[in-house]
Amino acid sequence: VQPPSFFYFRLPQGIFAILGTFLVLGLVFQADLDKFAPLLLNNGLVLVGFLFFIQGLALVDFSLVKLRMVRFFKAILLTMIVLTPLLQIPLALLGLLDSLLNLRRIHLK
Repeated sequence: VQPPSFFYFRLPQGIFAILGTFLVLGLVFQADLDKFAPLLLNNGLVLVGFLFFIQGLALVDFSLVKLRMVRFFKAILLTMIVLTPLLQIPLALLGLLDSLLNLRRIHLK
């Protein structure tokens, strides 16, 4: 059994409800977590940013497969995107847009 291709990666539909719940809980318990609140916020931001970055990378991979790009050039392009810090934040924003608008129109069960 082979796992599905990377370009099918999607975050769960309820990701925004989960993130909203953590945000509200963080605001409610902010007084109790005074020393740890910035640390938790930074760690949460890095984790969420990484998840959306992976989803954006899957969207780029999906687009390259749809364009029938040669595997060698696709690997070089994806490696350059991952290693270029200037492209990582726009790719995370692209992942956020994909999770909101379903840019690939993939409907998985």
